[in-house]
Amino acid sequence: MKKNILIVRFSSLGDVVLTTGVIREVAMQFPDFELDVVTSKKFSEVFANSPYIRNCYEVDTSQSAVKMAFSRSQIIQSKYDYIVDLQNSLRSKLFTFGLSSNIARVAKFRMEKLAMVQKKEPLQLPPIPDRYRSTAQQFFPVKNDNNGLELFVSNSPKKLNPNRIGIAPGAKHFTKRLPLEKWKDVIDGLLQKGFEINILGGIEDNELCNQLKRIQPDKIKNYGGATSLLQTVEAIQECKVVISNDSSVAHIAAACKIPIVSIFGSTTPGFGFLPYQTQNIVIENNELSCRPCTHIGRSSCPLGHFECMKSIQTNDILTAVTTLIANR
Repeated sequence: MKKNILIVRFSSLGDVVLTTGVIREVAMQFPDFELDVVTSKKFSEVFANSPYIRNCYEVDTSQSAVKMAFSRSQIIQSKYDYIVDLQNSLRSKLFTFGLSSNIARVAKFRMEKLAMVQKKEPLQLPPIPDRYRSTAQQFFPVKNDNNGLELFVSNSPKKLNPNRIGIAPGAKHFTKRLPLEKWKDVIDGLLQKGFEINILGGIEDNELCNQLKRIQPDKIKNYGGATSLLQTVEAIQECKVVISNDSSVAHIAAACKIPIVSIFGSTTPGFGFLPYQTQNIVIENNELSCRPCTHIGRSSCPLGHFECMKSIQTNDILTAVTTLIANR
């Protein structure tokens, strides 16, 4: 009789995409297990066509933790042999309470993050997918298959355009966004080199993306304001390279195996959010003593100067694009 596993990750989009590797590894290496996933309704498209999952349960994460827990009985009817909680929050603990006697919860590294932010200790935390795998390894000897992340959102992927570069100017938090004027300079530089542009982003990035589209409308496709993961993936698949802030687009591009120029401001790669197992070049200012000032991003620079992003050089970004294209 097959054993049942429930994998829990409610949010955010990037973190949900980062689960796809370990889900494949467990499913492929332990075919006698049945895998179910529970995630936010907003991000369930990540698992819509996955061949590795039996059920994807959607929850309304706009509810309180208590209401979410009470809603569980409406979607999950049985208990599980194992639960792998990759959220490890109050919400996930209440939601999984009583569902299994075997629950592994992902390590949060809270003290290490505090040391990095408060004391500026130069730590390097494990990549998020490796942490997810380590969580599953509490029950199963899962091995890294070195195939990275994976998405199954389209049966007919877009054809790569060797002259098209993806630009992802948005991020949830202000201090993780390269300023608009810098993006304009990047786009001007790419256009001068003969490239065309796909602007990438969700609904929350719509206004920003519209402003960048106006630079040269005939050379720029605007996918900002995308309402589905499929739209974003199709736009990324056309691109030779994607330039992105520390945001979910970088992880989606990694799942599409597209090389990435990753721009880090208030956060640093040491927190474990580098694009996973795909070619990437990091652009950041390592000379600032105030970095990192946060592990998730802020609504404003706490010192008022925002030099972590304002000091980024456009030429460094353009050089990184050229290097990735040459190495691809």
